[in-house]
Amino acid sequence: MMRYFIAAAVLGILACLVQCEKLGFHHWEWHQKLTVIVDTPNGLKTGSSVVGIEMSVGPRWSQLIDAGRLTMRGEAAAVEVSRGKYLFALLDNYDGSTALEMFPMGGKPRGMEEEEYYRRIDEMVASRQTVVLPVEYYPLLVSFRDLSNPMSVVAPGPVSFKGLDFPTVAKPRDLSRVFGPGYSIRSITLSIVDDDVTEGVIDPILPWLDQYRDKAFDGRTIRTIKATNQLANSLGAGSFRIDN
Repeated sequence: MMRYFIAAAVLGILACLVQCEKLGFHHWEWHQKLTVIVDTPNGLKTGSSVVGIEMSVGPRWSQLIDAGRLTMRGEAAAVEVSRGKYLFALLDNYDGSTALEMFPMGGKPRGMEEEEYYRRIDEMVASRQTVVLPVEYYPLLVSFRDLSNPMSVVAPGPVSFKGLDFPTVAKPRDLSRVFGPGYSIRSITLSIVDDDVTEGVIDPILPWLDQYRDKAFDGRTIRTIKATNQLANSLGAGSFRIDN
């Protein structure tokens, strides 16, 4: 009896999914892997992380019930460029939209029918592609001068702020500002993969991270232009780990 119940439930779910698509609702899930390759005086150093993406969209009339969403879970990528020195590719400015921009022809081109665009997303999810990210698509890159001190966070390029917007950070290939001569980014790649979502890599490196779930690295609970360290004021645990 239980076997028949399970079979009926599975068929019911499949029927519901088919009906939802007929009504214009679509749902995708995929895993994307970010790999950072750094040139150092001691050779290439590599770090990567896999995040899980869920995306749902609905027909125009469904916007009244908030049918569209894009969520992510996973961790930042960490590269140990030298002993005890790490470069982090954060989750800020990086989510499922990066893959949508890179794989289905640069997002939804003007004039493309929605169903054609959705078909291309289906192909992306089923594919196992890899692309080299242009610099403008790099996630936010940071390091710490002292791994035990969140206030020592530093970016490899100049940081500019406009009011309380998230910082705009130059994303140069040259990392000498942080690590010294001879350090540069060789490439950052993005892949659609079957790998499990990365877990447990960041915590041993930054064991204090959970203390900043509800506050920024400078201890403040709000963004403010009065902060003496704007970068520390803009970052918290959610920049390094999302547990949706």
